Amino acid sequence: MYLRLLELAAQHVLTVEYNDLTIEHDKVTVVKGNRFPDENSRLAVVVAADALQHDGLGRYTDPVCPDADLHAMDHLRKVAELLVLSIPTGPRDQVVWNAHRIYGPQRLPLLLAGWQVLDSRPWKSRALDRTVFVLR
Repeated sequence: MYLRLLELAAQHVLTVEYNDLTIEHDKVTVVKGNRFPDENSRLAVVVAADALQHDGLGRYTDPVCPDADLHAMDHLRKVAELLVLSIPTGPRDQVVWNAHRIYGPQRLPLLLAGWQVLDSRPWKSRALDRTVFVLR
């Protein structure tokens, strides 16, 4: 995805990855774990593609924390001007331990609290139904 963002004229891409990832490109920075930029940073666009639903479930050596996804969204609200977010959505809330969350009528409003939804689109796949949100 980072190469596509650079093709679309991104000045720089910061990718946060739990797995070991080596990218040798002068416009790409890789940060391991959930170490987002500090709250004094400003990022024009953040793309969180199938990421936050895993936070706090321990699958990727992250500490178990039931609200890690909500904490991440609070932090992103402080640093991102726009957020493109894709997450699994469904008619009811679920935690598929320890793989991911599915956001339904209870958890989804908590995740989006404080954000303005500019657009949302369903994204259907064989594995999971997702929604892609554009948030400010």
